[in-house]
Amino acid sequence: MTPFIKRAQVAQCATNSNRLYTIDKKYVLWDRAGDCPDNSMSMELYALASQAKVCSLASTIAGPKKECADQALAPMFDTIVARANDPGLGLGAAHVVEEVKFLPANGLSVDFKTIASDRFSGVATARNVVVRDQAAFDALWAEHSAIRIPAPAAPKVDFKTEMVIALFGGNDSACASFGVRRAVAVDDRLVVYYERKDPDPAMACIAVVANPMQMIVVPRVDAAVDFVKITTQDVPFTDVFSTPYAVNWTPRNVVIKDAATFATIWRDTGTSQIAPAVDFNKEMLVAVFGPHGANGCENTKIESIYRDGGKLQVSSVNWRQGPSSTEICPASLSKPVHLVKLARSDETVAFSTQTREK
Repeated sequence: MTPFIKRAQVAQCATNSNRLYTIDKKYVLWDRAGDCPDNSMSMELYALASQAKVCSLASTIAGPKKECADQALAPMFDTIVARANDPGLGLGAAHVVEEVKFLPANGLSVDFKTIASDRFSGVATARNVVVRDQAAFDALWAEHSAIRIPAPAAPKVDFKTEMVIALFGGNDSACASFGVRRAVAVDDRLVVYYERKDPDPAMACIAVVANPMQMIVVPRVDAAVDFVKITTQDVPFTDVFSTPYAVNWTPRNVVIKDAATFATIWRDTGTSQIAPAVDFNKEMLVAVFGPHGANGCENTKIESIYRDGGKLQVSSVNWRQGPSSTEICPASLSKPVHLVKLARSDETVAFSTQTREK
C-alpha cells in the first residue's frame, strides 16, 4: 500500500476528500475531491499487486469522464461510484472493503476542530488522552463534566472517521492560557504541540485554582500520537485585506516577499481597492486562501503568528457556523482569503489550520 499512500499524501485538489480503500485485498480505490474547478473529483481503481489503473472517473471541463481498461470490473466500479458513501462502498457482503487511514505527508499540518474548551474541568491532574471509541469517550466526558450539575451533553463524534485528542492541564491559574497550537504529521506519527502561558502581569486575576482542558477532533488514524509542550514567541502582524469571496481562488498558503508576487495575489483577491504600499526591504506578507465554506459567514482568518522550532508558524482558523448560530449569511459558497503584513524574515514559514464553530 505504500506507493498509494505516498501518492495520496501529496495529492492536489484533495481538500474535501482523500480516501483509500482495499477491496478483497486485490484492488485499491482512491477517492479524491477538492476545490479545483477543472479537477474537482476523481475515483481511481487499481490492481493492488501491479499498481495498474483499471477503472477511473474524473471531472473535466468537458464533464465527467469514465474509463475501464478491464470491462469485467465495470459493474463493480459503477456500484462504487453510485454508492461511495455507503458502508463497504455499497458492494455488499460478497466483498471485503477496508479503509486505509493515513497521515498527510511528513511535516504537513493536520486540521483539527475544538469540541470542548474549559478552564474548570473535573479532571484535576495533568494528562493527555487519545480516544478512538465511543465508550472511552463517554467515560472521559463523564469524568470531565463531573463537577457540573446538570452535566453538559457530550459533543457528537463519528469514531468511524474521527478520533478525539484531549489535553488536561491540571491545577493552574484561572488566568493562564492553555491549549493546542498545532497538529503535524512527523515521521508517520501525529505530533500535537501545546502550550501553557502565564497570565499577563497587567491582568487583574482572581485567586482561583483552575483545571484547564481542551478536546479536539482530528481525522482518525492508527498512527501513534505524541504530545510536545512548547514555549512560543508571538510575532506581531497587521491586517492588510480579507474577503470571503476571492476571485482567482484555490486553497493555498503564500509567503510574499516581492512586488510582483504581491501584485498577482492582489489580483487573485478580486478587490477593486488599491493595493497598499509595502516596503519589501523591511516587510513581507502572508496570504492564506482557506477552504470554501457553505455560505458567506464561513471564513478563514489568520489568528496568530509565532516563533517555534526555528520557524515562523502561521496559524489560521476556518470558521464554520455551528448548529446554534442565528447569523444571517449570504447563500453563496465562500472562497476566503486573508492577507497580513509582518517584519521581513528569512526564517522558514510553516502553516497550520484548525476549525472552529461560531
